[in-house]
Amino acid sequence: VASLQRRRDATDAELAARIRDVDECRARFEREEQLHGGCTWNCSVRRAAPFQEARRLHEVRVETQRAELGVLEARLQEARRA
Repeated sequence: VASLQRRRDATDAELAARIRDVDECRARFEREEQLHGGCTWNCSVRRAAPFQEARRLHEVRVETQRAELGVLEARLQEARRA
């Protein structure tokens, strides 16, 4: 039970850190959006937006695949022990 509580506490701390990261990123993004809100089509930030969105989607896919690989590796390790 104590081991599970330690894992829960560690996970809670990691979640809090991730939430802070997301909040900081969101605030930074909103500041940048305000700076470029009145830009024309020739603004480099506006022109790069489609590339950045594609990059973000790619990173999400890569992270999803990494998580799936982690699950598969854990299952493989369990199968080897059995």
